[in-house]
Order: sequence, then C-alpha cells, then structure tokens
Amino acid sequence: MKTARLRALVSLGTVTLAATIVTGTTRASATPAAATPAAATPAVCNDTVVAQPAPTPFPAYGPRVLELWIKAGELGDWAPPGTMRPAGYLGLEVARPFDAEQRFRLSLGADVVLGHWGDDAHSLLGLQASLAFRWSFAMDDIFDSYLLARPADFLFTWSPSGSIYRPGIGLGVRVARAVQLEATADALVALDGPFADRQRAAPGLDITLGFDLCLVVGCNQPSPPQATQKSLTCNLYNEAQSVCGRVPDRAALCAAVFAAMDANRPLGPEGAAIHDPIDAFLLATQELVADSAKSRIADLRQMNTRLLQELGEAQEKERRAAQGNTWLSDHCAYAPTAIELRDAFGCTAQGTATAQCPTQPVACL
Repeated sequence: MKTARLRALVSLGTVTLAATIVTGTTRASATPAAATPAAATPAVCNDTVVAQPAPTPFPAYGPRVLELWIKAGELGDWAPPGTMRPAGYLGLEVARPFDAEQRFRLSLGADVVLGHWGDDAHSLLGLQASLAFRWSFAMDDIFDSYLLARPADFLFTWSPSGSIYRPGIGLGVRVARAVQLEATADALVALDGPFADRQRAAPGLDITLGFDLCLVVGCNQPSPPQATQKSLTCNLYNEAQSVCGRVPDRAALCAAVFAAMDANRPLGPEGAAIHDPIDAFLLATQELVADSAKSRIADLRQMNTRLLQELGEAQEKERRAAQGNTWLSDHCAYAPTAIELRDAFGCTAQGTATAQCPTQPVACL
C-alpha cells in the first residue's frame, strides 16, 4: 500500500515539474527579445573642393573638348598662269579649343581630293593633310567671324605621283556652330619637280563648307560634379536604434521619452536659453529614464553635439569655397526631430514600447 502511494506521489511530482518547465518555456518564448539593428555605414561630410567652370558670355559656343567637322570644298589654282584647274575634296577636321571663350582653335584635317591641281600631269585621286589655326575676332551667340591660317597643308597623288605644299590664309564665318564657310588664298609650291610649265609655284584658292558633327555625337566638356546632398541625421537615428536594443527596460525608456515630449514640460533649466531643442529633449529623457539607461542617453547627447559641430565646420568650409568660385563635393545637413528619435527608440506615440526594436538602419542620403 505504501509502495503504491509512493509511486503515485512520484508520478504527480513528475507531471508537475514537466508542466512547470513547459509553462516557463512558453512564457519565455512569448516575451519578445530585443533585436539588434543591422550595422549602418555612418555618413561623413566630404570637403573636397570642386572648381566651377569658367563663365562664358556665349551660350551657343559653350565649352567643348573638341570640334569635329565634316567638310566639302573646292581647290583652284592657276598653273600655268591663265588656266584654272578646279578640284573637289571631302574630308574631316578635328579642332581643339584653347581658351574659355573658344576663340582660338587648332585643327588637324584629312581629305580625299578628286581632280587636277598644279597641272594635268598628276593623278585625279589624291590625299590632303592640313594643320590650321583659327582666331575669332567677332563672336556673339549666333555668328562667329574668324581669321584662318593654314601653315601646313600637303597634297599627294600617285600613278603618276606628285606632291605640293599649299599654305593659305583667309577668313571664315560659322553660324550657331552648326555650319561654317571658309575661303583662303593659297600658294602652291611643287615639292617633287616643277609644274608642266617649269614653274615651281602658283597661286590658288580654297573654298570650304563645313558641318558640325558634334551636334550629333556630342563633344561638350563634361559638366562639373554637383554637390551631393549628405545628411548626418541618420547617424543619430541609428545610434538611437542601438540604444533600444541595449537598455534592459524598454518600457521605462519609452515612458521617459513620452514624458520628455510633453509640450508643457520646460526645456532645460528655468530661464536658460535653448540653443538646441534636440539636446534639451535628450537631457529631459536622461533625467527621467532609469539609471541603467542614463549613460546610453548621455552618449546620444555627445553624438548630437559632435554632429552639430561637424555641420558648423562644413558650412564654414562651404562659405570659404564659395568666395573662391568653388564648392565642396558634399552639401551637408543635420536636422533630427524628437518624433523620429522616438521612433528610433522603438516607442509609440502613446509612450509604450513596440513589439521589437527597429532592425532596418536609417539610410544615410
């Protein structure tokens, strides 16, 4: 009898112990654990100085890296005197501006020439290579008039072969940098033997019509990088999220935050000037929160002070850069609010703690 009673007591104790374990496990699983937010890369102000482009009074002739022209023209010469020999050509020319207003340009050209020049003893097909300088003496938003000098211009043919040096000087005009017309007076100098009339030099004329290919392919200088809008506010919010996951009593934290946001509560000591409402809000939270969380809130206040100082230094550098016609690569801002800090703490508008701390870091834009 005693043995049966002892067995019953052992069985009852085992069941009770098992029920206690199960109940404790269930309660533990029902209590939400504080989630640690993912690590976020802090925002930092970049104070690299970026030079602004030199201003130009001619919008139609804005800054270009180079100019690319397709051209067609006619070459004429009188050798022997009294006989005109026209030849046509088609080619490309690449020009490089050398000043902010792009008045001075150096160019290299290559053309295919069809026709006779100098005399009729050479092939109809030839090649022309040239080096030219242009200087605009009258320029506005539409028209551009310029002097043209071509100190190096060589023509070559084969079967039968022939070559001449053909420098020239003249005038040109272009309209909206889309079409240009040029005319030069040339001098033909035979390089590999006299012309048919035994002369080695003769006068010539060159008329060229060009079209700007940069209107199609784009040759403008790249725009200087604009200042990037950089917000430092995310640094404070992400640190507040980490406080949420580290304090032992989130309910007490949220109650303190709720009380600190009371509109009737004085910000700071009576009669003191309030220069930073966020510091006043964090100070009130620090005074009201439990002792175990006071150091966390104090760290937040120090971070807020440091970020304000960093913002002030960045703004001072911006002012100095603007005086030198430059700007900084980053335009920094810092504007935290008490409501967003409350959300980062994982608290509701009613002063209670949310089910879990925020886990998604605030993006640093």
